[in-house]
Amino acid sequence: MTSIITKYDRLALLLIVALGVVLFLVWARFPEYKSFGQGDPYLDANQYLPGKNFAERGFFREHFLAEYATGPEECYPLWYTHNPSLSEIMSGLYYRAGLHQISQQRIIAILWNLLGAWFFYLLLKRLAGPLTALISLAVFISNPLYIAWGDNLFTNHQWCFAFAGMYFFLRALDPTKYAEPAARSTGLQSCLPRAGLKSCTTKDPPPESPAKTSSPADPASGLKTPPTAGWLGSRKAILYLGLTSLFFFLLCYSNYEYVPFVAIFFIGIKLLKIRKVPWSRILIP
Repeated sequence: MTSIITKYDRLALLLIVALGVVLFLVWARFPEYKSFGQGDPYLDANQYLPGKNFAERGFFREHFLAEYATGPEECYPLWYTHNPSLSEIMSGLYYRAGLHQISQQRIIAILWNLLGAWFFYLLLKRLAGPLTALISLAVFISNPLYIAWGDNLFTNHQWCFAFAGMYFFLRALDPTKYAEPAARSTGLQSCLPRAGLKSCTTKDPPPESPAKTSSPADPASGLKTPPTAGWLGSRKAILYLGLTSLFFFLLCYSNYEYVPFVAIFFIGIKLLKIRKVPWSRILIP
């Protein structure tokens, strides 16, 4: 039985564990204050202070808008309305959960960073292969700027949402991945259409009596189509599309500036990778 976790996956996980060790060492050295050479302290403050206000003053009282005011009551309100406020809301939830110090919330940011790195690897593995994905991951996470921003309160969960949404989008657009296991479970191997697939191995079905009425066959392969293959594929495709929608909603509600980046990704994937998938399925899943 083939292992689901490949050697490349193990190496990727090892790299991510090493990244976590490095990020926690940096966090231990600079738990709160950071200079501009170590990240963006102003961006961290703009994330932490509205979260603190959410937790202390109430989410509904602040109308779920980032409140930057501090000090006496006459300073309020100072709502920031030029960017979606999910990141600040998340900081408020951390505060409500007992993480009152900015250094404590940085730990959550590191965890988002590690999860985002894993989805980055999975995305490239699906696009370009495991070796390319592993090398790209090593280059990506070893960048000094990436490490310096590794516990930033504002960016890491957004990157995780972006990479996760892209990955699940690709999973949803490849239903043959789900139909094959169902076909094999019935003792058949159908010639399922796949980009770059030139041939496939088939197993002849057992001979039937001429008196029996033959079942509908797959016109491409001459074999019976397993009745569960399409159902399994559609159910998993719907699940992955749902996860795609969730992560992209979270991304757009965190930072609208990533929306053009996501649109470029969709267009590029359509033109370079999934030419046979119609535009209607991409724009209107």
